[in-house]
Amino acid sequence: MVVISIAVETKNGKVLVARNFVPITKSRIEALLSSFPKLIGTGTDAQHTFHETDQVRYLYQPLEQLYIVMITTKQSNIMEDLETLRLLSKLVVETAGGQSEEFITAKAFELVHSFDEIISVGYKENVTLQQIKSFIEMDSHEEKLQRIILDSKMKEASDLARSRADAIERKKMEAKRLQLSYGSQGNVTDNNSMSSEDNHYRNPTPAFQPATTPVVEKRAPSITNTNKAAENKPKVKGMQLTKAQKSDDFFAQINKEETVQAGRAPAAVAASPAPKQSVCVVIDEKLVVQLEREGGLKAMEVKGEMKLCIYDPDDARIVVHTSGLKESDGFKCRLHPKVNKQVWSNNNAICLQDNTKSFPVGSDNAPIVLKWRKVVEDEQDVPISLNFWPNVENGQTVVSVEYSMEKDLELQNVVIDIPCPSNETPEITSHDGQYKYDQRSKILSWIIGDVNSSNGSGSLEFQMGEVDSDAFFPININFSSTQTLSNLQISSITNLADNSDKEFSATYALGVEKYTVE
Repeated sequence: MVVISIAVETKNGKVLVARNFVPITKSRIEALLSSFPKLIGTGTDAQHTFHETDQVRYLYQPLEQLYIVMITTKQSNIMEDLETLRLLSKLVVETAGGQSEEFITAKAFELVHSFDEIISVGYKENVTLQQIKSFIEMDSHEEKLQRIILDSKMKEASDLARSRADAIERKKMEAKRLQLSYGSQGNVTDNNSMSSEDNHYRNPTPAFQPATTPVVEKRAPSITNTNKAAENKPKVKGMQLTKAQKSDDFFAQINKEETVQAGRAPAAVAASPAPKQSVCVVIDEKLVVQLEREGGLKAMEVKGEMKLCIYDPDDARIVVHTSGLKESDGFKCRLHPKVNKQVWSNNNAICLQDNTKSFPVGSDNAPIVLKWRKVVEDEQDVPISLNFWPNVENGQTVVSVEYSMEKDLELQNVVIDIPCPSNETPEITSHDGQYKYDQRSKILSWIIGDVNSSNGSGSLEFQMGEVDSDAFFPININFSSTQTLSNLQISSITNLADNSDKEFSATYALGVEKYTVE
């Protein structure tokens, strides 16, 4: 079959939309379409029919006051053409939403795109009505994912702006409170006010702290009170800068408190507590795990690093003694270029090559002194495994999920995200822990929480409309722990200045970079 053109026109011959599939001039196609109402005449009640001329064949179907017209060559297979015409009639009604001229005109571009999905270069494509709808809709999973990520970033930015606005508001309230307290102290005596004003110029205060002169003007003392104050005022030869007044101590204490609060504000925003020791060692490990959906380990890698935080310059020349990482256990280590590799190889200790130099001081300058990685091939070393079992029963997909902890670890914040690509909300029939379903992202989150030896396994069962089992993958697993897989420990820290042992704090963390079942 060779389809020349498809058109929707009124019974009066007005063309509402037309699509040509072979090279043809505008005047030629206009002549063919304008002659169509004259050829078929009036009074026909047929659901679909055709009319042939010397050159082309017209196939048409009435839709109330409209015609769907398909122009083909005379050599075209009329049986296939009639089947195509039936599909076109259903598509026009579905796409336009009605059979009137207004509906057709409003959806003209959508109809043209739909016609292109049926006919390609004059020949019919083997497609169904449902497939055409899917092609026109152009639904993209990646686009949905990007929109979710964008919405999440916008929400985080909004929450951060709100928290900063609250912090500024609290700071303003604190400033007002200090101003009132400052004003009440300034009303004690004129002599104290003068001393406070002098102390203000010697020790500048924050911008919101007022001077004492306006407080003195607000007193508006009576003449009698002024005279009494003048009689009781001690005689001095100018301002005595060497004497400290009680009010000076009070304002100095306020200034000190404000300085401390201002210094601690960034730490509060970052949610990181002040260090208890002058030396802090941070050991952080990340997991990259890929599990097979049928069971078994596809790939696993452990990546770790050691960071050294020093807060006292006197403790910057140190040696960190560790339990070490054995190459025979599969660990491959990389040291910072300034770290003594010989000392690490012989004694499992971290120190600089030049003992006269010190490590950087401050949390912002904390260096990463050691990195390691390990490729794991034994399935027994996987922290947590998943048994995912979908099954179709009575037109419903019934899914049974079971987790099990393989190693002796204590995991926190365990969450398993399962894609559920269906318009129906999954029905949870049994579960351990909690669950949450995101209708927008089509993700069922199984929130287990803490996992240890007391709850080393658990299950979840749900059912939903029948879907392909491949649609449930990949499944993402996320958790954290204070135990590392390398089991690297800090045994002691020695100060090279006096060869004394220093007190220190050590933080161990295990997290997930990527943990999937595919």
